[in-house]
Amino acid sequence: LFPAFVMAPFGVSLDAPGEVMTRILGGGLASMAMLFWWVRDSRDRTTTAIIRSQAISNLIGVIALAAAIAAGIVDWAGVAPLALHVVLAFGFWVLGFGWSAAQAPQGR
Repeated sequence: LFPAFVMAPFGVSLDAPGEVMTRILGGGLASMAMLFWWVRDSRDRTTTAIIRSQAISNLIGVIALAAAIAAGIVDWAGVAPLALHVVLAFGFWVLGFGWSAAQAPQGR
């Protein structure tokens, strides 16, 4: 609801189109949170695919944030969300390509 306020501590200033894009991204994040909640007890191939897609998404986020920090687009306060993306990428990678792959039903 307040993207400029939320992004300011990270040294990012948003113009009106940037605020709109940030709100759209926030809606997408909220929908993913609901999806994860609804599939939390599933152990099927669809759930594994969802988890794997999040691993890849977070890896892309790591690359994008590191590039933005290196280029000076985001100041060094951006290291905190970068660290979060690294942790999430690792966790989703382990769940999606390690644990979930071992738990997936065989023979389908």
